Amino acid sequence: MPEREQYGRRKTKVRVLFSGSVVLFLTTLLTFFFIFFFRKAIVQKLGYFFSLLYLVLFVASFSLMIAATSKYIHFKKRESVKKRSPKIILIPPPEPTSERNWTFNASSRTDFTVDLSRDEVVINALSRYKADLLKLMELLYNGPTKDERCGICKLPFNKTSIVLQCLYCKALFHYDHLIDWLFAHHTCPLCLNTIYIQ
Repeated sequence: MPEREQYGRRKTKVRVLFSGSVVLFLTTLLTFFFIFFFRKAIVQKLGYFFSLLYLVLFVASFSLMIAATSKYIHFKKRESVKKRSPKIILIPPPEPTSERNWTFNASSRTDFTVDLSRDEVVINALSRYKADLLKLMELLYNGPTKDERCGICKLPFNKTSIVLQCLYCKALFHYDHLIDWLFAHHTCPLCLNTIYIQ
């Protein structure tokens, strides 16, 4: 996948930058100790200009190491958030042959092939999330209603739309719009919670 390759390249760049800056800083530090112990001989042979030039080099390499370390820490923090972040739900368009409106009781769904008693047991066990689960099941069976609109473009969904739903705010988005948004922002456009593309 191109996104996975891009992530791998970014990870390699950050590691190379971090290790390179650490090596540069350690080399500069060793040179600093060498100059410090032999400063009288160096100042007599090369003058104060060399010492001043070296001090500037030392400060620059130290600043580079701090910048690379902060970038590395930021990258690691984003990586851990990515592992904890919930996934977005992909809701495919409903089958065109099915024009049925499902209701959520067993008597009206007897022709459906899934074990309905098991579905309702799971939903009742998760009563805290019952409303969200029922809405999600309705979306999966029927697709979005005419009243529901994309959270980005504000246009209604058609029967062939592939829809994504944020698990935090339950907002719905066109697949293409949300994927483009997440490549740039990594947050939900409405609730601003962190979401990463897998």
